[in-house]
Amino acid sequence: MDLYHLLPPDAVKIVLVLFLSFLIGLEREERKTAAGSYSFGGVRTFPLIGFIGYSIALLSGAQLLPVILGFLVVGGFLLLSYWHKLSRAEAAGVTTEMSGLTTYLIGALVYYDHLWIATALSVSSLLLLELKVGLETLASRTEPHEIFTFAKFLLLSAVILPALPNQPFGRFHINPFKTWLVVVAVSTISYGSYVLQKVTKQRGGVLLAALLGGAYSSTVTTVAMSRRAAREHRPHLFAGGMLIASGVMYLRLVALLTLFNRPLGAMMAPAFLVLAAIAILTGWLWSRREDADSSPIKREFEPGNPLELLAAFLFSFWECS
Repeated sequence: MDLYHLLPPDAVKIVLVLFLSFLIGLEREERKTAAGSYSFGGVRTFPLIGFIGYSIALLSGAQLLPVILGFLVVGGFLLLSYWHKLSRAEAAGVTTEMSGLTTYLIGALVYYDHLWIATALSVSSLLLLELKVGLETLASRTEPHEIFTFAKFLLLSAVILPALPNQPFGRFHINPFKTWLVVVAVSTISYGSYVLQKVTKQRGGVLLAALLGGAYSSTVTTVAMSRRAAREHRPHLFAGGMLIASGVMYLRLVALLTLFNRPLGAMMAPAFLVLAAIAILTGWLWSRREDADSSPIKREFEPGNPLELLAAFLFSFWECS
Protein backbone atom coordinates (compact mmCIF):
# COMPACT_ATOMS: atom_id res chain seq x y z
CA MET A 1 0.00 0.00 0.00
CA ASP A 2 1.13 3.50 -0.70
CA LEU A 3 2.95 5.16 2.22
CA TYR A 4 0.78 8.25 1.78
CA HIS A 5 -2.34 6.26 2.75
CA LEU A 6 -0.62 4.68 5.76
CA LEU A 7 0.06 8.04 7.43
CA PRO A 8 -2.58 10.01 9.34
CA PRO A 9 -4.16 12.74 7.16
CA ASP A 10 -2.57 15.57 9.14
CA ALA A 11 0.89 13.97 9.21
CA VAL A 12 1.63 14.85 5.60
CA LYS A 13 0.47 18.43 6.20
CA ILE A 14 2.66 18.78 9.29
CA VAL A 15 5.68 17.49 7.39
CA LEU A 16 4.94 19.94 4.57
CA VAL A 17 4.69 22.86 7.01
CA LEU A 18 7.97 21.79 8.60
CA PHE A 19 9.69 21.50 5.24
CA LEU A 20 8.50 24.80 3.79
CA SER A 21 9.08 26.86 6.93
CA PHE A 22 12.46 25.20 7.48
CA LEU A 23 13.61 26.34 4.04
CA ILE A 24 12.73 29.94 4.84
CA GLY A 25 14.39 29.63 8.25
CA LEU A 26 17.51 28.15 6.68
CA GLU A 27 17.83 31.09 4.31
CA ARG A 28 17.36 33.57 7.17
CA GLU A 29 19.90 31.69 9.30
CA GLU A 30 22.50 32.11 6.57
CA ARG A 31 21.76 35.84 6.31
CA LYS A 32 22.01 36.22 10.08
CA THR A 33 25.39 34.50 10.16
CA ALA A 34 26.69 36.62 7.29
CA ALA A 35 25.41 39.87 8.80
CA GLY A 36 27.09 39.31 12.16
CA SER A 37 24.48 41.42 13.98
CA TYR A 38 21.10 40.85 15.60
CA SER A 39 18.51 39.26 13.35
CA PHE A 40 15.26 37.59 14.25
CA GLY A 41 14.81 33.84 13.93
CA GLY A 42 16.44 31.00 12.06
CA VAL A 43 16.10 27.29 11.38
CA ARG A 44 14.17 26.67 14.60
CA THR A 45 12.06 29.80 14.97
CA PHE A 46 10.50 29.78 11.51
CA PRO A 47 9.25 26.16 11.68
CA LEU A 48 7.72 27.00 15.07
CA ILE A 49 5.91 29.98 13.52
CA GLY A 50 4.62 27.69 10.77
CA PHE A 51 3.39 25.21 13.38
CA ILE A 52 1.64 28.02 15.25
CA GLY A 53 -0.22 29.01 12.08
CA TYR A 54 -1.19 25.41 11.39
CA SER A 55 -2.30 24.72 14.99
CA ILE A 56 -4.43 27.86 15.27
CA ALA A 57 -6.11 27.04 11.94
CA LEU A 58 -6.73 23.50 13.19
CA LEU A 59 -8.29 24.66 16.45
CA SER A 60 -10.40 27.40 14.83
CA GLY A 61 -11.83 25.17 12.10
CA ALA A 62 -13.95 27.22 9.73
CA GLN A 63 -13.67 30.36 11.87
CA LEU A 64 -11.20 32.91 10.52
CA LEU A 65 -11.24 35.21 13.54
CA PRO A 66 -8.83 33.08 15.65
CA VAL A 67 -6.46 32.85 12.67
CA ILE A 68 -6.55 36.64 12.31
CA LEU A 69 -5.96 37.13 16.05
CA GLY A 70 -3.04 34.69 15.92
CA PHE A 71 -1.63 36.63 12.98
CA LEU A 72 -1.83 39.85 15.02
CA VAL A 73 -0.15 38.22 18.04
CA VAL A 74 2.72 36.87 15.94
CA GLY A 75 2.93 40.26 14.24
CA GLY A 76 3.21 41.88 17.69
CA PHE A 77 6.19 39.70 18.60
CA LEU A 78 7.83 40.48 15.27
CA LEU A 79 7.20 44.19 15.85
CA LEU A 80 9.06 43.94 19.18
CA SER A 81 11.92 42.24 17.32
CA TYR A 82 12.04 45.02 14.77
CA TRP A 83 11.97 47.68 17.50
CA HIS A 84 14.91 45.93 19.18
CA LYS A 85 16.75 45.85 15.87
CA LEU A 86 16.20 49.59 15.38
CA SER A 87 17.56 50.30 18.84
CA ARG A 88 20.85 48.64 17.86
CA ALA A 89 21.26 50.16 14.41
CA GLU A 90 20.21 53.36 12.64
CA ALA A 91 19.00 51.52 9.54
CA ALA A 92 17.35 48.12 9.75
CA GLY A 93 15.41 46.08 7.22
CA VAL A 94 12.08 44.46 7.93
CA THR A 95 12.49 41.52 5.53
CA THR A 96 12.99 38.89 8.22
CA GLU A 97 9.93 40.00 10.17
CA MET A 98 7.81 39.91 7.02
CA SER A 99 9.17 36.42 6.33
CA GLY A 100 7.90 35.38 9.76
CA LEU A 101 4.39 36.59 8.94
CA THR A 102 4.56 34.76 5.61
CA THR A 103 5.57 31.55 7.41
CA TYR A 104 2.55 31.87 9.71
CA LEU A 105 0.25 32.17 6.71
CA ILE A 106 1.91 29.16 5.07
CA GLY A 107 1.04 27.02 8.08
CA ALA A 108 -2.60 28.15 7.98
CA LEU A 109 -2.84 27.62 4.21
CA VAL A 110 -1.56 24.06 4.48
CA TYR A 111 -4.25 23.20 7.03
CA TYR A 112 -6.99 24.55 4.75
CA ASP A 113 -5.67 22.30 1.93
CA HIS A 114 -4.28 25.15 -0.13
CA LEU A 115 -1.12 23.12 -0.61
CA TRP A 116 -0.19 24.54 -4.02
CA ILE A 117 -0.62 28.13 -2.83
CA ALA A 118 1.46 27.45 0.29
CA THR A 119 4.24 25.86 -1.74
CA ALA A 120 4.20 28.62 -4.36
CA LEU A 121 4.27 31.24 -1.60
CA SER A 122 7.27 29.57 0.03
CA VAL A 123 9.22 29.20 -3.22
CA SER A 124 8.46 32.80 -4.22
CA SER A 125 9.59 34.01 -0.80
CA LEU A 126 12.84 32.07 -1.09
CA LEU A 127 13.50 33.57 -4.53
CA LEU A 128 12.87 37.09 -3.26
CA LEU A 129 15.14 36.52 -0.27
CA GLU A 130 17.97 34.91 -2.24
CA LEU A 131 17.89 37.38 -5.11
CA LYS A 132 18.31 40.42 -2.88
CA VAL A 133 21.45 41.74 -4.57
CA GLY A 134 20.15 41.19 -8.09
CA LEU A 135 16.79 42.79 -7.34
CA GLU A 136 18.35 45.81 -5.69
CA THR A 137 20.69 46.23 -8.66
CA LEU A 138 17.73 45.98 -11.04
CA ALA A 139 15.83 48.60 -9.05
CA SER A 140 18.76 51.01 -9.12
CA ARG A 141 19.22 50.60 -12.88
CA THR A 142 15.53 50.82 -13.83
CA GLU A 143 14.48 54.32 -14.79
CA PRO A 144 11.18 55.69 -13.40
CA HIS A 145 9.56 55.98 -16.83
CA GLU A 146 10.25 52.26 -17.44
CA ILE A 147 8.25 51.38 -14.33
CA PHE A 148 5.45 53.69 -15.49
CA THR A 149 5.45 52.01 -18.90
CA PHE A 150 5.18 48.56 -17.34
CA ALA A 151 2.35 49.82 -15.13
CA LYS A 152 0.48 51.01 -18.22
CA PHE A 153 0.96 47.61 -19.83
CA LEU A 154 -0.45 45.90 -16.72
CA LEU A 155 -3.37 48.36 -16.77
CA LEU A 156 -4.20 47.34 -20.33
CA SER A 157 -3.82 43.58 -19.83
CA ALA A 158 -4.55 42.77 -16.18
CA VAL A 159 -7.00 45.50 -15.11
CA ILE A 160 -9.09 46.67 -18.06
CA LEU A 161 -9.28 43.41 -20.05
CA PRO A 162 -10.83 41.18 -17.30
CA ALA A 163 -13.40 43.89 -16.47
CA LEU A 164 -14.85 44.08 -20.01
CA PRO A 165 -17.96 42.03 -20.88
CA ASN A 166 -17.38 39.10 -23.20
CA GLN A 167 -20.54 39.41 -25.29
CA PRO A 168 -21.59 41.24 -28.47
CA PHE A 169 -23.36 44.60 -28.33
CA GLY A 170 -25.22 46.74 -30.88
CA ARG A 171 -26.20 46.12 -34.46
CA PHE A 172 -22.57 45.45 -35.42
CA HIS A 173 -22.16 42.82 -32.65
CA ILE A 174 -19.01 44.38 -31.24
CA ASN A 175 -17.52 42.34 -28.38
CA PRO A 176 -15.63 44.69 -26.00
CA PHE A 177 -13.53 41.88 -24.51
CA LYS A 178 -12.36 40.50 -27.86
CA THR A 179 -11.77 44.00 -29.23
CA TRP A 180 -9.59 44.92 -26.28
CA LEU A 181 -7.87 41.53 -26.47
CA VAL A 182 -6.61 42.54 -29.91
CA VAL A 183 -5.24 45.77 -28.39
CA VAL A 184 -3.49 43.77 -25.66
CA ALA A 185 -1.99 41.32 -28.18
CA VAL A 186 -0.56 44.06 -30.41
CA SER A 187 0.72 45.95 -27.38
CA THR A 188 2.34 42.77 -26.02
CA ILE A 189 4.32 42.24 -29.21
CA SER A 190 5.41 45.89 -29.28
CA TYR A 191 6.33 45.91 -25.61
CA GLY A 192 8.18 42.58 -25.86
CA SER A 193 10.24 43.91 -28.74
CA TYR A 194 10.87 47.11 -26.80
CA VAL A 195 12.17 45.14 -23.79
CA LEU A 196 14.47 43.04 -26.00
CA GLN A 197 15.87 46.19 -27.57
CA LYS A 198 16.56 47.58 -24.12
CA VAL A 199 18.22 44.35 -22.97
CA THR A 200 20.41 44.17 -26.09
CA LYS A 201 21.13 47.90 -26.13
CA GLN A 202 24.19 48.80 -28.22
CA ARG A 203 24.80 45.10 -28.96
CA GLY A 204 24.18 43.07 -32.09
CA GLY A 205 24.56 45.85 -34.62
CA VAL A 206 22.13 47.29 -37.13
CA LEU A 207 20.67 43.98 -38.35
CA LEU A 208 19.55 42.94 -34.86
CA ALA A 209 18.00 46.37 -34.44
CA ALA A 210 16.15 45.82 -37.72
CA LEU A 211 14.80 42.44 -36.59
CA LEU A 212 13.58 43.75 -33.24
CA GLY A 213 12.40 47.01 -34.72
CA GLY A 214 10.28 45.18 -37.28
CA ALA A 215 8.42 43.42 -34.48
CA TYR A 216 7.99 46.75 -32.71
CA SER A 217 7.09 48.99 -35.68
CA SER A 218 8.52 48.60 -39.17
CA THR A 219 7.48 52.17 -40.03
CA VAL A 220 9.31 53.75 -37.11
CA THR A 221 12.36 51.56 -37.76
CA THR A 222 12.43 52.49 -41.45
CA VAL A 223 12.25 56.22 -40.71
CA ALA A 224 15.01 55.99 -38.08
CA MET A 225 17.30 53.95 -40.33
CA SER A 226 16.75 56.15 -43.39
CA ARG A 227 17.83 59.20 -41.41
CA ARG A 228 20.91 57.47 -40.12
CA ALA A 229 21.84 56.05 -43.51
CA ALA A 230 22.26 59.59 -44.85
CA ARG A 231 24.35 60.57 -41.85
CA GLU A 232 26.57 57.47 -41.75
CA HIS A 233 26.99 57.13 -45.55
CA ARG A 234 26.12 53.42 -45.34
CA PRO A 235 23.20 53.10 -47.81
CA HIS A 236 23.50 49.35 -48.40
CA LEU A 237 23.65 48.40 -44.74
CA PHE A 238 20.67 50.49 -43.66
CA ALA A 239 18.62 49.74 -46.78
CA GLY A 240 19.08 46.05 -46.01
CA GLY A 241 17.99 46.71 -42.43
CA MET A 242 14.82 48.41 -43.67
CA LEU A 243 13.97 45.37 -45.82
CA ILE A 244 14.55 43.04 -42.86
CA ALA A 245 12.26 45.16 -40.67
CA SER A 246 9.57 45.01 -43.35
CA GLY A 247 9.96 41.22 -43.53
CA VAL A 248 9.50 40.86 -39.78
CA MET A 249 6.36 42.99 -40.08
CA TYR A 250 4.80 40.23 -42.23
CA LEU A 251 5.63 37.65 -39.55
CA ARG A 252 3.98 39.89 -36.97
CA LEU A 253 0.82 40.11 -39.08
CA VAL A 254 0.70 36.35 -39.54
CA ALA A 255 0.95 35.79 -35.79
CA LEU A 256 -1.84 38.27 -35.02
CA LEU A 257 -4.14 37.01 -37.77
CA THR A 258 -3.68 33.39 -36.70
CA LEU A 259 -4.38 34.31 -33.09
CA PHE A 260 -7.67 36.10 -33.73
CA ASN A 261 -8.90 34.74 -37.04
CA ARG A 262 -7.45 31.33 -37.73
CA PRO A 263 -9.13 30.73 -41.12
CA LEU A 264 -7.98 34.13 -42.40
CA GLY A 265 -4.53 33.58 -40.90
CA ALA A 266 -4.23 30.17 -42.58
CA MET A 267 -5.29 31.67 -45.89
CA MET A 268 -2.86 34.61 -45.70
CA ALA A 269 0.06 32.78 -44.05
CA PRO A 270 1.67 31.27 -47.20
CA ALA A 271 1.80 34.59 -49.04
CA PHE A 272 2.96 36.53 -45.97
CA LEU A 273 5.63 33.96 -45.12
CA VAL A 274 6.97 34.06 -48.67
CA LEU A 275 7.06 37.86 -48.58
CA ALA A 276 8.78 37.77 -45.18
CA ALA A 277 11.41 35.30 -46.39
CA ILE A 278 12.08 37.30 -49.56
CA ALA A 279 12.35 40.59 -47.67
CA ILE A 280 14.60 39.24 -44.91
CA LEU A 281 16.87 37.30 -47.28
CA THR A 282 17.12 40.18 -49.74
CA GLY A 283 17.75 42.63 -46.93
CA TRP A 284 20.52 40.49 -45.49
CA LEU A 285 22.19 40.04 -48.90
CA TRP A 286 21.88 43.77 -49.67
CA SER A 287 23.37 44.71 -46.30
CA ARG A 288 26.42 42.58 -47.14
CA ARG A 289 27.32 44.80 -50.09
CA GLU A 290 30.26 47.10 -49.50
CA ASP A 291 29.73 50.79 -48.82
CA ALA A 292 32.17 53.62 -49.24
CA ASP A 293 32.66 53.65 -45.49
CA SER A 294 32.97 50.13 -44.06
CA SER A 295 33.89 51.04 -40.47
CA PRO A 296 31.84 49.27 -37.76
CA ILE A 297 28.92 51.21 -36.33
CA LYS A 298 26.80 50.81 -33.22
CA ARG A 299 23.09 50.67 -32.70
CA GLU A 300 21.43 53.95 -31.89
CA PHE A 301 17.71 53.46 -32.46
CA GLU A 302 15.67 53.45 -29.26
CA PRO A 303 11.85 53.17 -29.51
CA GLY A 304 10.07 56.07 -27.88
CA ASN A 305 6.57 54.61 -27.46
CA PRO A 306 6.86 51.07 -26.07
CA LEU A 307 3.19 50.16 -26.32
CA GLU A 308 2.35 51.46 -29.83
CA LEU A 309 -1.28 51.98 -28.83
CA LEU A 310 -2.21 53.75 -32.06
CA ALA A 311 -1.22 50.72 -34.14
CA ALA A 312 -3.02 48.46 -31.66
CA PHE A 313 -6.28 50.40 -31.95
CA LEU A 314 -6.06 50.52 -35.75
CA PHE A 315 -5.51 46.76 -35.97
CA SER A 316 -8.34 46.17 -33.49
CA PHE A 317 -10.70 48.33 -35.54
CA TRP A 318 -9.72 46.51 -38.74
CA GLU A 319 -10.15 43.09 -37.10
CA CYS A 320 -13.58 43.90 -35.68
CA SER A 321 -14.95 45.68 -38.75
